[in-house]
Amino acid sequence: MPDRYRLSYRAIVRSGLARRFLGWSILALIAAGLLWLATLAPSYQACINEGGGNTANQEAKKSNEEAQRRIPIVREYVFLRCEGAFLDANSVLLTAIATLAIAGFTWTLKRSTDRLWKAGEDQHAISNRAFVFIDGFNYELTTAADARPLYELVDLPERYRDDPGLFVTRFAVQPRWKNGGNTPTRRMTIQVDWQGPVGPIPPEYGYRNAREPFFLAPKAIEASRFLEIPAAQSLVDFGAFHHAGVEPLIFIWGRADYEDVFGRPHFIQWCHQLRLERHRQERMSAGFIQWGDYNRTDDDA
Repeated sequence: MPDRYRLSYRAIVRSGLARRFLGWSILALIAAGLLWLATLAPSYQACINEGGGNTANQEAKKSNEEAQRRIPIVREYVFLRCEGAFLDANSVLLTAIATLAIAGFTWTLKRSTDRLWKAGEDQHAISNRAFVFIDGFNYELTTAADARPLYELVDLPERYRDDPGLFVTRFAVQPRWKNGGNTPTRRMTIQVDWQGPVGPIPPEYGYRNAREPFFLAPKAIEASRFLEIPAAQSLVDFGAFHHAGVEPLIFIWGRADYEDVFGRPHFIQWCHQLRLERHRQERMSAGFIQWGDYNRTDDDA
């Protein structure tokens, strides 16, 4: 079967059209069966041909005026008598048909109730499940200016001696994970890694460290361990001295896998570019810019 037809069939099934068509088809077949029994059944036709019995036949053979006056009454009598004969002759079959109709109605009602119950459960899970995302980053950024007088300026490269605040002695970043849901996470693990100042763009999103167990209570914000990035100084070198060539880039990315309390698996993954800035001789600061299509959750997938 071609994919386009397979997808169309699945869409019809998901939309409920197939179930509605089946239900209406059953009702149509039951109605057709009743109509056939009421008009073509031998017991009913025999009764009609006999005129509803001897008494009704005799009444119909009286004088024309009296007959014309009594025809509506006779017809009604014949109809009621023949309907009774029909019911007596087909009571078992009619009981079976009625039972099937009740069973079909009960099945349809159960399916509707099940769908409503499932929709309510899904909405409850969506409203109350754990929902993990990145709330931002803590970072530690120290320069040679912070180390005075412990840091010997003679050990600095010549270009930084007049401005030791541009020489990064340590940079480490700490992601903050937040659970925005009303229930805690279960079986949660996290991974974080980085790349730079050179490498493929977009980064190759691998992880050199194994997954770490993690836990987030409802509405909680927790930071994972610090990630040391000694290559941060390359960003300062390029920005401060306007080197020619390709701009160095440093990326930080991570992933969390977890279950909610309803047993459903989820994940979130993210990637940010690191930027270092300093304005008007103020203290250097770090910024994080979302980067690439690695930023997504299981809802996007």
